[in-house]
Amino acid sequence: LMRRMEAERAHVGLALDPDADRVAVVAPHDDGPRQLTGDEVGALLGEWLLADVTSGSDRLTVTSVVSSSLLARIAAHHGAHHEETLTGFKWLSRPALRHREWKQVLAYEESIGYAIGPTVRDKDGLSGALAVASLVSALRARGRTLWDLLDDVYERHGVFLTENFSVRDDSPGAAERRKRFVATMAVDPPTDIAGSPVRSAEALAPDVLRMELDGDVRVIIRPSGTEPKLKCYCQVREPVAGRDDLQAARERGRVRLATVHDAVTALLTGGA
Repeated sequence: LMRRMEAERAHVGLALDPDADRVAVVAPHDDGPRQLTGDEVGALLGEWLLADVTSGSDRLTVTSVVSSSLLARIAAHHGAHHEETLTGFKWLSRPALRHREWKQVLAYEESIGYAIGPTVRDKDGLSGALAVASLVSALRARGRTLWDLLDDVYERHGVFLTENFSVRDDSPGAAERRKRFVATMAVDPPTDIAGSPVRSAEALAPDVLRMELDGDVRVIIRPSGTEPKLKCYCQVREPVAGRDDLQAARERGRVRLATVHDAVTALLTGGA
């Protein structure tokens, strides 16, 4: 797709999986086409849909707990409701069903699944692709790109960087160890991770642990439902001191995120 984009000088690339419920987004960048993360696409769609496409105080956005918390800030900025749920659209669809007085604008999970509009109750790559193409078109009419809009969002709310990874263990007894590890960490979390004190540890579900660290760092750990792995979702937020600080803030965030990644990997390896 990236090679085709360069050959055609395309303004966006969209790739759907075989059953078309997920969509990946690629956009031209200074050093060639680059894929946006699911969280970046979610933030861009949320900003556009709330700022330019919809209006009113009855709007709703939804994310899974392992997705970036940036959309919650975007929703608050635009006067919309926001809710978090467990992973999977069987959960993400529920806030709109529970609050019939609200209109769902966007529900998404970091694994490139998006439900757009008030009637969509599952991830839909086709409407997601159409929305992204519409956003790119609207930006191009103003001489702007997806990256420009992402800079706007980061300048307002801070740079949010996320990284997801897994630690595999398929030795005898590993499944029980994974469950026990998450349960133990919830009641006896580490005092700090990568030098950042752990402010809180909460079991969002029996097998989902969220830790909030000083310095706007979040770590979520859960066993995979299909593979012999512990899955980890890390997020850092880096404050931005104006437009000129954006690139430096990104680099500061990358360094912090890499440090957290290494520390959590060591923690999981030792505990799993």
